Amino acid sequence: MKRIIILLVACLTSGMLLANHWTPIPEGWYSQSTTIRGVVLINGIEQYSDQLELGIFCGDECRGSAIAAEFFITHRFIADVNVYGENGHQLSFRLYDHSQEKELQLTPPEGVVFTEDGYGQWLDPCVFNFTSSSAEITNHWTPIPEGWYSQSTTIRGVILIDDVEQYSDQLELGIFCGDECRGSAIAADFFITHRYIADVNVYGENGHQLSFRLYDHSQGKELELTPPESVVFTEDGYGEWLEPCEFNFVSVATTQTSLLAQGWNWWAPTVSTSIEAVEDAIGNAFVSIQSKQGPVSGEATAGAMYRILTNAACTFSLSGMPMSSVTVDIEPGVNWFGFMGAQPTVISDAISITASVGDKIISQNEGFAIFTSDGWQGTLSQLKPGYGYLYTSSENKTLIIETGD
Repeated sequence: MKRIIILLVACLTSGMLLANHWTPIPEGWYSQSTTIRGVVLINGIEQYSDQLELGIFCGDECRGSAIAAEFFITHRFIADVNVYGENGHQLSFRLYDHSQEKELQLTPPEGVVFTEDGYGQWLDPCVFNFTSSSAEITNHWTPIPEGWYSQSTTIRGVILIDDVEQYSDQLELGIFCGDECRGSAIAADFFITHRYIADVNVYGENGHQLSFRLYDHSQGKELELTPPESVVFTEDGYGEWLEPCEFNFVSVATTQTSLLAQGWNWWAPTVSTSIEAVEDAIGNAFVSIQSKQGPVSGEATAGAMYRILTNAACTFSLSGMPMSSVTVDIEPGVNWFGFMGAQPTVISDAISITASVGDKIISQNEGFAIFTSDGWQGTLSQLKPGYGYLYTSSENKTLIIETGD
């Protein structure tokens, strides 16, 4: 029995290397707890990935979350979630993809009612099927018509992002010669190996140079990644069903450099990072960092502002993937937000919001802007990357922070 337990723990640790995106309420806030175990499906296809985190919520309150990990007996990837609550509480589900660093905008499975009996077992887990608005996806790229060139070939391969193989039917591999699309295909589950293979019919002539591009239908955009090395067209093709090519797309990290004054600073992340990385980068000058809710730890949130206290002026740098456009909920009163764009941007282009006359945006050192019938007016004309701001409003609304991604 001891050997089985050790094996179980060892085989469930792959997903534990990632820090959870969601932070559940502290233990003890509710008198009861339970366990929900399940596998994740997207559009009816079971996911074999340790990058997916299942979040369980009651309203907007996270009651528990877990990253799926491989169960050594069945080799299914199971999210084993400890959930807090009370009998009768209605629970809903959300899904975060750590490989994309974003919550997936999918229709969740039907909610369940909290019970101390829990749901799902290791050998009989629940099935949580998240669906897109339409499971039928049409190709983003339109290749040249058949017959434009005298030859055709087949290229079959799996898609990797930063060396991590993708198990997703949302990724489309486009093959180009210059700006001309010679073929594209959406990756699909190959029933024998369960690897997701893009099976692309490609038109051209021997010697034509072929390059690769990647489109993510779950995000509705082409991914700005460094593509794999190009290949030369040949009628012999590349890759087989059981030995597919590997197309590794690599993220291009950027560096955020911030100058802090002694004392309190209104700061915002522009690259994916953690609060602990910020503390380490500041070094001996660091005193504390706070969100609007108080002391903070874990992953830094896109669109958030943090107050950093230092005991001396300093400069620090962080490296990571640029943050994408994000939505921030604005409530009546004072709200904190941060700007993550690539360059200083006029307010009307930096954010999208249905502003009301009297709404204000306040900076730490560059004054403020107030919304009038003529738009934003005041000493603050631009929002700057890496800086935090206050937004005052008299009503609930939605703020979209644009980054030009």
